[in-house]
Amino acid sequence: MASSNLDCQEYAEQHNLVGLFSNMLQDLTVARPEDPLEWMIDFLKVPKRRIIVTGAPASGKGTQCEKIVEKYGVVHLSTGDLLRAAVKAGSPLGLEADNYMKSGQLVPDQLVIDLVKEKLNDDECSRRGWLLDGFPRTRAQALSMQASGILPTHVIQLNVPDEDLMDRALGRRLDPETGKIYHIKTNPPPADVAGRCIQRSDDQEEKVRNRLNQYHANLIPLCEAFKSILVSVDGNRSPQIVFEDVDKLLSQSSSSQDRAHRVPRIVLFGPPHSGVRTLSHLLVKRFGVILIDGSQIDCSDDSAASFSQLVRLLSQRDSMTNGYLLVNSPRSVAQITLLQNIAQIRPYHTICLSVPADELLRRGSELEGQTTRESVEEGCVAIQSLLQSYDEVFNVIGQSPVISLDGTGDVLEVFGRAVDVILGDVKLEALRSVVPLQ
Repeated sequence: MASSNLDCQEYAEQHNLVGLFSNMLQDLTVARPEDPLEWMIDFLKVPKRRIIVTGAPASGKGTQCEKIVEKYGVVHLSTGDLLRAAVKAGSPLGLEADNYMKSGQLVPDQLVIDLVKEKLNDDECSRRGWLLDGFPRTRAQALSMQASGILPTHVIQLNVPDEDLMDRALGRRLDPETGKIYHIKTNPPPADVAGRCIQRSDDQEEKVRNRLNQYHANLIPLCEAFKSILVSVDGNRSPQIVFEDVDKLLSQSSSSQDRAHRVPRIVLFGPPHSGVRTLSHLLVKRFGVILIDGSQIDCSDDSAASFSQLVRLLSQRDSMTNGYLLVNSPRSVAQITLLQNIAQIRPYHTICLSVPADELLRRGSELEGQTTRESVEEGCVAIQSLLQSYDEVFNVIGQSPVISLDGTGDVLEVFGRAVDVILGDVKLEALRSVVPLQ
């Protein structure tokens, strides 16, 4: 039976069944059709694409987005259009955004993301898929999207040298009557239109350079946030040649989720007030894993026998299919050894949040008002004891699997570090059985 389970798991990972069904279930819960089975059959025939196109100003995003919409029929979303539509409709989010804009302030990232999420929840986006044009622009925005459960299937970056971007931007001309964009060299306006064409204020040289500098400052962190699915395309060619490459990427399976190699199996722990609860909920949204809380299960004597109920939960079909995030367990040498020796549920990542005691005390005081240094130190001692248990168990193969993750700073930055670990190359060779306890 164990061999059969492993064969099934290997098959699922080889063919990325988790990525495929994760996409389908995410869209299904948004669409909520009357006939889920018929909807799923249609989905599997034509998987819905969730696309982000990013690039510097004048890199050709608008042109490529038009071609993508024409070929694939996805809903084209621009955050500027969404903001204007929400303000015009007088929706609660629109009214809130309007207050910021009227006072000359930037609309906060989370408000923009809430607008995007609201639009993505409508039936049209669910049926057709969607295309986000030029958003997110920063790593913080990308992480906020992921933490909100907005997960693209494709991220395409258009790459064009700065000197060519400057030439494109400075040569652009706008027909204010039709909104059509021309270029004085490569696509000049007709004679009867040229007289009314203008240069947009944000296409003036100083402003273009400032926007390019801002783009480059955010580029590497933004790419890191989507590194598992981001593909860079040479945008310094004719629009049709560029689209041929874009089309090839989008013609591939839209289930190219960042979980293609392994279903996530994560153990997460840390001292009180280190942020385990907050981070666990964000990771569940990001990866679609099943959250299992060991504190809700009777493992009071910390023995392998009392751990059997938890093993059953980790072995259930939803945990095997979607992966799991285990918190507040294991808690002893016996439990660590048992979890490691059952191949079909063995964790791939064991993460400990590292936060200084003074910071834990500050957080606890803000939340509860009665946190004492003694209680914080007691929690830290318990974590140190757990880490020593891992060292004891893994001494035989010379490497503990525990990854110490910096838990300080903004919650989205901590979330981003955790995502980087789970998606990155931190794959321990110690993912094999340890010597069982005698």
